[in-house]
Amino acid sequence: MNTIFEGTTIGAIACIKIAYHTDFKSFAPAIFLDGKGWEGIEIAGQAELTRKIKNTPHGLVYHYGGFFDIHRISDEVENSLLKFVGRRAVLRLEDNNDRIYIIGEPNNPVLLEEESQTGKLPKHKNGYQFSFSVSQTGTAPSI
Repeated sequence: MNTIFEGTTIGAIACIKIAYHTDFKSFAPAIFLDGKGWEGIEIAGQAELTRKIKNTPHGLVYHYGGFFDIHRISDEVENSLLKFVGRRAVLRLEDNNDRIYIIGEPNNPVLLEEESQTGKLPKHKNGYQFSFSVSQTGTAPSI
């Protein structure tokens, strides 16, 4: 008999990929337009995905949210990720248990917000924190 304590139960997000909501030819399964695809994001050790399920008069609503950190303010991040800020992204998240979640969809993109800081002292963190959230009527596929 299996118990919930068997297997790997490591926390946190291992890998994040992002796509612009208009990059898809079709969705479920995700098929991209020519020349488009998932863009990998190099996270700085801290990343989290949370899920909250609410019962509404219209049925269950799944709210996904979380954040990821990127160290060092740079032109590369400014040029590659800031175009996704706002309600424009679909995220592919892989946790440290090898579960993959797709949150958002082309008609209901993820809201991505950004905050950056230089830190007050040389020992403080310099970089970005991106937070994300989406409410959707279906659970995020876990593949």
